[in-house]
Amino acid sequence: MLPDVVCLSSADWDAPLWTNKQHLMRRFGEAGARVLYVDSLGLRRPRLDATDSARIVRRLRAWRPFAREVAANVLRDTPLVVPLHGRPSIAALNSLLIRLRLDRNLARHRFRRPVLWTYVPMAAEVFDRDKYAALVYHCVDNLADYPGVDADAFTAAERLLVRQADIVIASSTALVDHLRSLGADDVVYWPNPADCASFAAVAEDPRRERRVAGFVGAIDTHKLDADLVAVVADRLPDWRIELVGPGELGRAMPPNVLSRGYVGRDELPDVVAGFSVGIIPYALTSYSRGVFPMKVFEYLAAGLPVVSTPLPSLVGQVDHVSFASDADGFARSIATAHESDTVARRAARTAYAAEFSWERRTSQALETLKGLPR
Repeated sequence: MLPDVVCLSSADWDAPLWTNKQHLMRRFGEAGARVLYVDSLGLRRPRLDATDSARIVRRLRAWRPFAREVAANVLRDTPLVVPLHGRPSIAALNSLLIRLRLDRNLARHRFRRPVLWTYVPMAAEVFDRDKYAALVYHCVDNLADYPGVDADAFTAAERLLVRQADIVIASSTALVDHLRSLGADDVVYWPNPADCASFAAVAEDPRRERRVAGFVGAIDTHKLDADLVAVVADRLPDWRIELVGPGELGRAMPPNVLSRGYVGRDELPDVVAGFSVGIIPYALTSYSRGVFPMKVFEYLAAGLPVVSTPLPSLVGQVDHVSFASDADGFARSIATAHESDTVARRAARTAYAAEFSWERRTSQALETLKGLPR
């Protein structure tokens, strides 16, 4: 028997791009664990712009008196909090609101001493061993360095959390070091996995003979290096640079850069099949240094050569990836990767990526759940 799980997430269940949180909790539900998935409580104050205003409207529309089922054994809750993050009095009020909200849902849905599996440090203010059997902190981003977040308050809460947690998990080696610096005695390293089978199915698509360098993910200015993308496109005029995902780079791009917008998860393997090279042109910032891009194993599972900026999470950690820190080197690496590609190399990438599948990660996570205190 698997324990019940309460997940405090840093992303809403219906976010356009699923990440670790939704994938893992859906798989917990499919394995028989009952999951209460709590949408993001917010990490920064909303801006007075169209994006944040639209998100507030979506949050109000998604609110229900109690959590409701969104997948097998998965209940989604969308709590309302006061979004004036950074004020101690507001933080205390929000902690009270979320504790009361959780208590009501746990009672209504008859959860019995669930595991609290959190992606945010607010769990330190919620966790109570009389109510929860165990606490797991699954750290997948250095959110203290996210633009607009109160870094000092976030880090203080995170320091308390790692000392309370029964298990601390990190998705990159940089995050492992970060959590150890906060006092975590033992950190489990779980790099972000991928739906390898779906992407491996397109590994020999004939379209990859074209010259297309593609990126899949959120088009965020705090992650992607827009200037790098623009200069690489200029250096490769006979190539097309495809950006697939929601968002905008916020600057004019050369004509050979195509922004395709959001593509659903089921359609992504076919889109990636049309790439010749998978690219990760991330800016090197304090935030991105802790990021482990989920797309790297998707690209590799599809047999693609990969070119990335030298992210600490990838350098020395992931095979079959070429690194370049400037536009000239990045452009040369793309061209060289395509020209030197072979059937044997594609097969080797696909086989390597299979070691980092969601099936393997789910098995590890379920064993972790079973071994937690009851």
